Amino acid sequence: MERWPWVCVTDQKLLCKEQDKHQGHTFKPVKDAAEKNKGKLRKALGDLVKENPAFDVLIQDQFAEIAKSEERSDVLQAQVSSQFEVLHQFLRKREEEIQRELEEKRKRSVSAMQRNLFDIQGKAADGQDKEVILWSALEIPRPDLFLQWWHDKGIPVTGRLNWFESEVKNLVVTPCSVSMGPYESHLLFFVWREMLQTIKPGLERLSIKDPGDFNLMVSPEGHSIRQADRIAIKNRKPSASTIQTFKTGRHWRTGESELSGTQDLPRRIGLYLDCEKQQVSFYNADTM
Repeated sequence: MERWPWVCVTDQKLLCKEQDKHQGHTFKPVKDAAEKNKGKLRKALGDLVKENPAFDVLIQDQFAEIAKSEERSDVLQAQVSSQFEVLHQFLRKREEEIQRELEEKRKRSVSAMQRNLFDIQGKAADGQDKEVILWSALEIPRPDLFLQWWHDKGIPVTGRLNWFESEVKNLVVTPCSVSMGPYESHLLFFVWREMLQTIKPGLERLSIKDPGDFNLMVSPEGHSIRQADRIAIKNRKPSASTIQTFKTGRHWRTGESELSGTQDLPRRIGLYLDCEKQQVSFYNADTM
């Protein structure tokens, strides 16, 4: 079928001898039509050229987090083993239980990061494939062959890319999540009740500042605080702080609380401060 040097804009097809099929349609020279569509193609390609390198950064970051997770797991497992040596045979069973729990956490953490990595790699591969296709299309020398490609493949591809939305901006690197919380640095204290005669918990001795609030009373030794009058502070939120401050490390502390009446509240509250993660946790020190 003989091609004419014109293209039907309405049908996006090269003209042939059967012009009656294009009655009332809009026509344009093949060269002009090809150049216009190549402009669209260049725009779509430009977006991909900017987008695809970002995938490499995400992939490398994810690999780094996976390596960090493996290293962190090794450190924690060694720490658990060394602390359990102090407990001798009595705590061997408990050590094995905690090691299994840590291994499960490691597996879940790495599994989640691997899934995210596969997702990033899949999107990166898809973007790179599209980039190759568009580059090869730009290298088609003959306008009529290019327009044939454009009709068959270019319109669907660039139609999606013209509504381009970055894939990278919706992706994030899954961080290492292997953690044992307070058990990382105070494992011996948490098994204290199992080995009461052997283990002595190492607690921080904190002193509470005088808040200068008549509704709050600090004990003479400065290790406990209580509300002097609950009715008087009904609509207030009094607060107090310790003299000591921490910017690094992990710290465990218990304090006494003075209660009145028959309220079912703990008399000793445990506080765990993790400076690295910027987390504070509270525990019932009477039952732990």
